Amino acid sequence: MGPAPPNFSVLLPDGTTHPPAAAFNFLYRSSTRVIRTRDPLRLVRGLLGHLGTLQPDDQSSRLRLHGLGLAGPHGVVVAPVALRQHADQMERQLNMAGVRMVDLPWIEIDWRTNEVVVAEPALDIDWMAFEQLRALAPGLVVDEPVLPGRYPLVGCAFVAPKRPSRAFAVALASRLVVNPAALGRQGTLDALRQVFLQTAPLSFEWSEPSKLVTSLVAMAHPTTEDEG
Repeated sequence: MGPAPPNFSVLLPDGTTHPPAAAFNFLYRSSTRVIRTRDPLRLVRGLLGHLGTLQPDDQSSRLRLHGLGLAGPHGVVVAPVALRQHADQMERQLNMAGVRMVDLPWIEIDWRTNEVVVAEPALDIDWMAFEQLRALAPGLVVDEPVLPGRYPLVGCAFVAPKRPSRAFAVALASRLVVNPAALGRQGTLDALRQVFLQTAPLSFEWSEPSKLVTSLVAMAHPTTEDEG
């Protein structure tokens, strides 16, 4: 018997919060909280995105990394997924700095083009019906998710005292690959090598959430030196 598949649950406001638009909605994947938002449409998009990842996709040759995507104006940084546990303390500050979290359980990378692919949910969806959800919370501040599309990969960040070499970054990232069978062992290493030939490995030291935000925002707004 294999492992039990993920289960999902949502926690919605009970109607006692005033004003209603200030109340939060939550999405849990098994026992892990993965989305906290005042926008019910973002909650539904996130749920459908997570459900879509359960569809078998044996044809994809993209890399899937266990990580948290941080989308900024130049593209996406892949950061450790453990950062999501601090979303309560960090997400608002990240959003104010133009950085948004990708609401998916892993990051999919087209290593041939060095792009992060945020896929449409592999489900038949009538989005027009879901748009009406925002009417349930009059006056809410719209909390747009990172929408489906292709985004340049601008960095992969590791918790380390100094920036790892590209070779060491390949070794570290190989432990995060969700779908190693898609390319095989050597093909996966070759794909990661291609990624780090085009993308700088980044590092930051773990600290309190307010200091982490500063590091994460800097990584999501790379300078020419960072990209080298």
